[in-house]
Amino acid sequence: MTTNDRFAAQEIDQTIRKNLAKLRKPGVLTVRPGFEITGDQLTGKQAIVATVHTKKKPADIARGELLPAKIGRFPVDVREANADQRLRVVDPAAAALSELYARPEQREPSWPLEREMPSGKLLDDPASATQTAFALSKTTQPATHRAISAHAAKQPLKYTPPAGAPALNRRQLNTTITAAASPDAGYATLSKFLAGTQHSLVIGMYGLHVRLPAEGFPG
Repeated sequence: MTTNDRFAAQEIDQTIRKNLAKLRKPGVLTVRPGFEITGDQLTGKQAIVATVHTKKKPADIARGELLPAKIGRFPVDVREANADQRLRVVDPAAAALSELYARPEQREPSWPLEREMPSGKLLDDPASATQTAFALSKTTQPATHRAISAHAAKQPLKYTPPAGAPALNRRQLNTTITAAASPDAGYATLSKFLAGTQHSLVIGMYGLHVRLPAEGFPG
């Protein structure tokens, strides 16, 4: 199976729901459909992604607490939770606030069909422990929710060109764009380009943040 195959999210989720008992292990925070990563590289295999509080070597885990390597035709890929994912377990309101005010590139995507453990309910299910605790925090943590509401009411910035600046008209160009993803390929590509400079160089810098839907994002 390769990443060119259609993402079988519903089939993986069905496998998860039928095998929750095998996934209810100490330290497991969530499970969801995704893609396997081995040695920091995508293998192309669709997988059950289990997020754990702290990832350990199999030799350091009791046999009865080990997650299965595979369920049905899907491998089980174990990922260590980030700080916000850990915080969400104990304080979902604080985790939501932290994510809202984080830089875009630091925000965790919202994964459809991600289920909390040990309940197995979807994270956005009103009956889940996560949403129940979030609803309760509206009474116990009013300041946090005021900050969340303030962010939701914040108006996006609108660009206003400086006085006297020429209008930016859309133009159609035939050109070549070399895209290099940092940090793996960015410096290698840019250093060769800079080395070819003979007289002068004008640089324009732009920031681009891309958030793909879960089925287009490799887990």
